[in-house]
Amino acid sequence: MTHTMNQKIWSKRLKDFRASGQSKSAWCEENKISKSALKYWLKKEIHEKADAKSGRAPKAREPRNDLFVLATGDGSANAGEVVYINIGRARIEARKGVDVGLLAAVLEAASSLC
Repeated sequence: MTHTMNQKIWSKRLKDFRASGQSKSAWCEENKISKSALKYWLKKEIHEKADAKSGRAPKAREPRNDLFVLATGDGSANAGEVVYINIGRARIEARKGVDVGLLAAVLEAASSLC
């Protein structure tokens, strides 16, 4: 999922939340979304609106410095060992034979969240 897609999804979610009239806790429970994620996107929206109103350019996404890979074995693709991919606080485990397309999609989604 790209950053733009994520923003569109959350824009719709925020509209749905406001239209519901529910508390954050109730809406999050009903929609199976973490309350911290909702709070993050509400805060982000407030900052973006303030930037637009003041004429400031939105902050550019900073380059990622926390993506690293730990591997066991000899490091080759055929080692048959586990590869752990850490993105922020998320840890993804990939084993030999993993669907590379699925792994790429998971990595993209995880990167956009961090």
